[in-house]
Amino acid sequence: EISACLVGSEMCIRDRWKSLSDYWDLDLIVLRDGFSTYFDYGRGGPFGSKSSPSVSLNEEWNVAFRSMFTEIKSSNPTRLVLGYSSAASSIGELRVGCLDLEAIVSDGFIDAWIDQTWAGAWNDVPERHTAVLGWTFQLQYVLTHKAQIEGGNRKRLHSAPCKHYNLIETFDAYEHWDTLHHVPQKLRWGIWAFNHVVFQKPNGQFGKMDGSYISWFDQYTGRILSEDDVHFLAQNLDLAQKSVESLEEVYGPTVIYDKFQLDWLNKYFPTIDSGEWIDEQAALFVKFGMPVLSIGKIEDDLDLSRNDGYLISVPGNPSLNFLKQFDIASKLGIPLLVIGRGDLINPEILQFLGLEIDSVFYPSGYYDIEIDNRIAPDITPKQTAFLPLFKPARTVSSISLIDVRVQGQMRSILAGRNNSFWWQPLDWKNPSFPDLSTENIGSVAPHYLVSSLFNRSNVDKKVLYVLSGINFTNPVALHYWKSAGSFKILLGNLETNYTGPEPALKGYSSTPRQLEIVVQVDNLRLSYSSSCWSLVPIQSMLGPQSLPVFSTFSLGLNR
Repeated sequence: EISACLVGSEMCIRDRWKSLSDYWDLDLIVLRDGFSTYFDYGRGGPFGSKSSPSVSLNEEWNVAFRSMFTEIKSSNPTRLVLGYSSAASSIGELRVGCLDLEAIVSDGFIDAWIDQTWAGAWNDVPERHTAVLGWTFQLQYVLTHKAQIEGGNRKRLHSAPCKHYNLIETFDAYEHWDTLHHVPQKLRWGIWAFNHVVFQKPNGQFGKMDGSYISWFDQYTGRILSEDDVHFLAQNLDLAQKSVESLEEVYGPTVIYDKFQLDWLNKYFPTIDSGEWIDEQAALFVKFGMPVLSIGKIEDDLDLSRNDGYLISVPGNPSLNFLKQFDIASKLGIPLLVIGRGDLINPEILQFLGLEIDSVFYPSGYYDIEIDNRIAPDITPKQTAFLPLFKPARTVSSISLIDVRVQGQMRSILAGRNNSFWWQPLDWKNPSFPDLSTENIGSVAPHYLVSSLFNRSNVDKKVLYVLSGINFTNPVALHYWKSAGSFKILLGNLETNYTGPEPALKGYSSTPRQLEIVVQVDNLRLSYSSSCWSLVPIQSMLGPQSLPVFSTFSLGLNR
């Protein structure tokens, strides 16, 4: 009834917004919390943590969102209309929230999309008593939205491309938290990381972010940003944007986004968790040093030859060319991780990986898993993890790195060969509130294992790898790129302790870190001359009164 009311109220929407914007002489309309999305700060929508089993009801909500943008822009053609994300999973917005951003963009009635990348507001406020929606999660939500917006822009016929902005938080207009002064160096990390997200185009060029939206300039006490505050923000934003404008290469694994498969899941499995939440899985990988900053679309048939590898979301019906590229990349030893429920993966890909999927479904719940910890010996092999509805695998001509105990037998949920693997990912017990507690997700040791796999695969062909310093109790975010002939490394000691349920992720950011990183200069194709290299001290991410984040930083240069 609600969605039907929304769909049937175009005239009301059009008249209301036109009258309001005319009265106030507005230049732009920002559809913030509760307007652009139904549910904020968790995976949810009109029907709860899952979409409706009725495909037609889900589509009514999708049409309602699209109609809202159409009518508001149509009644205000000279004003800018901006949408605003849920601050939670971009895949969840499509699968659960009934919001098809790619379709909204393609309709041509939205001028810009803002990712509300509040991270300190959630991750660094002691009163929250939990770690949720932190810095690496916001980074991956921006990344997936980038693919959706690029896909929509391709189909726009009569309007300029939809812009894409991240949000840079300062302090809040309604609450007392203060990211800018409490954790300024984490905010600095966000400015650089959020702005270096890129979409890999088929021609080798990048789709880049269009800039940042700053919120807020005033606090509920009447306080406004000081001159020093403005200088800090302007300096970092200008330097980051300058780096983006001269971007030559972004390193690290590329996410492969499959909109066709997600639409297929919405049509045939609207309420079934299929392990498709690649943004949230990648966010956990990033906490252990996997440098994920780029995304591509599966229909672009990208050349899968990047030595840093690919994270591929539920490839159920890829093109023949993609299968050919996958086969070649697998034989070359390029790291490939196929993520999703096994029975939904293309059979040829499973054959490439040497796997057969069980015929039996196992219900969602906590399961005992056993990890082959030879790659990551600091992991305790026996762990507990929360799995959605799944079918495990039997290894045929492959190896298993994570086994799950089902009906007294051990079956695989992470297996493959020659640096190519399939993974049945973990999920949240309560996806509407995705906190990092053992109660909600079990162990994140599998994510650490996958990150270690990628770090140690294809090492001789990489430009950078971590020799030591990132482990299960020492999470560090690591990204690197080349811009204007300069090689830049971005490190983040980001994780925050909290007093709620037992944390699944260890390692508080007040603890100093020591990393050993190897840069292979020949692979980077930069001069080996020592005059070309300098190290910039990394300031504390908890402010000037705290211990340094990195007490030691070792950089090896290999020819």
